Amino acid sequence: MKTYTTLLFLLSITSLLGCSSTLPAEKASEKPIDVNNSVQQTYVIDVNNSVQQTYAVPTLGVVKNIPLISKIVQQKAKTENLWHRIPQGYGLSMHNHPRIQKSLDKYLKYPPYFKHLTRNARPYLYHIVVELEKRGMPLEIALLPAIESVYNPLVLSPMHAAGIWQFIPNTGNYFGLTQDKWYDGRRDIIKSTAAALDYLQSLHKLFNDDWLLALAAYNYGQGNLRNAIARNQKAGRPTDFWSLKLPKETSKYVPKLLALAKIMANPQDYQILVKPIANKAYFEQINLENQMALSLAAKLVDMSMEDFKHLNPGYKQGVTAPKGPHIFLLPIEKVSLFHQNLAKIPAKKRLALVRAASPKKKQNVHLLKHKIRKGDTFWSIAQRYNTTVSKLRKLNAMKAKSLKVNKFLKVPLRIHTVKSGESLWSIARNYRVSVNTLTRWNSLRKDKILRKGQKLKILVN
Repeated sequence: MKTYTTLLFLLSITSLLGCSSTLPAEKASEKPIDVNNSVQQTYVIDVNNSVQQTYAVPTLGVVKNIPLISKIVQQKAKTENLWHRIPQGYGLSMHNHPRIQKSLDKYLKYPPYFKHLTRNARPYLYHIVVELEKRGMPLEIALLPAIESVYNPLVLSPMHAAGIWQFIPNTGNYFGLTQDKWYDGRRDIIKSTAAALDYLQSLHKLFNDDWLLALAAYNYGQGNLRNAIARNQKAGRPTDFWSLKLPKETSKYVPKLLALAKIMANPQDYQILVKPIANKAYFEQINLENQMALSLAAKLVDMSMEDFKHLNPGYKQGVTAPKGPHIFLLPIEKVSLFHQNLAKIPAKKRLALVRAASPKKKQNVHLLKHKIRKGDTFWSIAQRYNTTVSKLRKLNAMKAKSLKVNKFLKVPLRIHTVKSGESLWSIARNYRVSVNTLTRWNSLRKDKILRKGQKLKILVN
């Protein structure tokens, strides 16, 4: 519809300038049109360099040179596609190295990869591009998460690197990415992107403004790369990226990025179909004052938990942390809906949902060692300690049916700390056992008065 409107606007200008006015000639024949005739003429315009689209154009006068209009329409289509914006900001030196060609050939063997990449990148890519442009960094770096994680923030590597930029724990901590039981900043889209760009800029400066070395250091570690450079210096060899002896992964890392950048600049040249991504912001950040259950936030904007989690992957629990941050990313078109629906939820209900979604405190479970006596069986020991045979086997990693006398068997045990006002009767009722059982477990008399802070053994079922 936008393209159709643009075309009508261009043709209207032509008619206003006079029926004899034409656009500059460019290998196109005149096509006279009767101004008073209501019949529409149809023109085929190449919008994306590969897809032919047909538009019905109202008769507005003599129109020449449809190819030039086509070019203008193409340019508008390009500005609306983020993939076309990115190559305009490329800043890495283009090389024709065999390693780049090898990586390029591998990409071309798996066309579905680009569909997967585009789907994952769609919510995040615009934000990454804008942040790179603000810093004057090469826009090839917007493709780096494709190499690291295929833009999947939930990926966790064998080295425990997390997020679309794949920060390992120590590096994440160094760049201020909080990691606790509530939240992992390495997975937070906005914070991890800022940290990754900070890191890359520092590496760029460290390695004398050489982006290829900076990228290699991002993968290999700055200390390791310095050592590789020092070895070449000592041997009198060049110290550019292509001349360094690096691990297999790092030697492929930079060529992968350069090959991908080359394909994404002109995918049609490689017969690769890349679906467009809108050249506009996908999400907006909202800040809340209090804890909120993620399930409620998703429900308020009619999003699935899976989709909501991909925009807010930093949260590890079903609720934001008690002390914050209470920040969500939402699709821009849903922000107003979120605030409208949130205002309808009573504070008490919000709090109840927070409590229900909060992680439960770990039960104070310990292990007791039972010395196996003659005649003991898994069943008799399970009965004695108020547990099950399967739990005993799992806890002791035992598959054998028979037990060896004088060996020890681990038995689950919970420690209960007596609170003010508690009695043997109230504690026994809480754990659904009899007072006799509780006193037997703890070698106590029934008339024993408990003191605050006293520890009691509770055999777990």
